[in-house]
Amino acid sequence: PAVLGWEEWHEIDAAHAVRQIQAGLESMMESGMMERGPTGPLAHLLHGAVLEAALYVAVSEDPASARDEVWEGLERLLEGLLGRGGTE
Repeated sequence: PAVLGWEEWHEIDAAHAVRQIQAGLESMMESGMMERGPTGPLAHLLHGAVLEAALYVAVSEDPASARDEVWEGLERLLEGLLGRGGTE
């Protein structure tokens, strides 16, 4: 972003990362792993969550602990999407 500017960087990133996330969601829906729904908005939401998670770890005073916290949060988020939230 510092070199390309936010808009161009985001456009390039979204063209690749969001498309991959969306393809994964579509595959999961087709296989019955998760409920059908619009994949575009959800792919953008997940992408944003992962970007924020990476930034959280990057600026943390304790990156190892931050990474563990973020991983736990992402697992909970994804379990909820798969309809498995709260089954532990």
